[in-house]
Amino acid sequence: MKLKPVWIVQSLEDGFFLMPLNGDVGYTQWLSEAGLFEDKQAAIDTAVDLLDGQFSIYAHYVMAD
Repeated sequence: MKLKPVWIVQSLEDGFFLMPLNGDVGYTQWLSEAGLFEDKQAAIDTAVDLLDGQFSIYAHYVMAD
């Protein structure tokens, strides 16, 4: 079993998670619908752009393909 890290971004303002939505970025209140960033820097850059620096990033591990 091989695992790989992914990152989830959550807004500190309203608690919503970033998620992919029709080729763009949307928001969800559900962790199970949150987007999984495979690149930590991409998660940080997206959070800075969309959440004005008010965010937390969580590392999780998922099964590698």
